[in-house]
Amino acid sequence: MKILQVIPFFTPKRGGAITILYDLANELSKKGHEVTILTTDYQYDEEYASGLTDVEIIIFKYDFQIGLFIYSPNYEKMGEK
Repeated sequence: MKILQVIPFFTPKRGGAITILYDLANELSKKGHEVTILTTDYQYDEEYASGLTDVEIIIFKYDFQIGLFIYSPNYEKMGEK
């Protein structure tokens, strides 16, 4: 099964939702699912992301943020893991 997970930031500093997303993506990929995570480059933690094997991470450039509202209207792709 192909699974898409979307989160505005990808850093363990934020805890909660990112920890759940990380663990879920890891377990789903171990079970043979094709997992892709879409996120922005806001506080992106490349070292943390490298712990996910067999998970595609697509990073988009963000324009600005106010609190935890991260605005990325153009979805300009920054890179992939």
